Amino acid sequence: MTPPAVLPKPASISIWVGSDLVEVEAHYAGNPDKIQRNRRLVADLIRLYGCSQVAGDDLPSWLGAEVAGSLLEVHLIKRLADRSPDERKNMIVLTPTLHALVHLDPGTIVDLQNGILELPKFRLRAKINVKPNHNG
Repeated sequence: MTPPAVLPKPASISIWVGSDLVEVEAHYAGNPDKIQRNRRLVADLIRLYGCSQVAGDDLPSWLGAEVAGSLLEVHLIKRLADRSPDERKNMIVLTPTLHALVHLDPGTIVDLQNGILELPKFRLRAKINVKPNHNG
């Protein structure tokens, strides 16, 4: 199959039910400034990496940087509802597919300090790329 020569720029970001944005909006309901702050953190991390932080979690190379950047998602490692920080040290950049799998595996371990992602349900253990300026 030949990939399309040009993909249209997404008009808006679609949100899936398991998205962390749903959690952020619920957590900060009525406080658009905090939601915007979170969105800036997310955008900064996506710009910093430009791809998933997890080894082997790649989008098709023919997509191009602009489309790939619009598809990447940022996962909150620990839930805001559990009083976890809304900071980059609690976030990781993933492709939508891996992000959905992370939400489907209750045993998921994201260890930025040691650079390891584990999804026991799917028998996945992968290396995480963590840049020195990840935390800002």
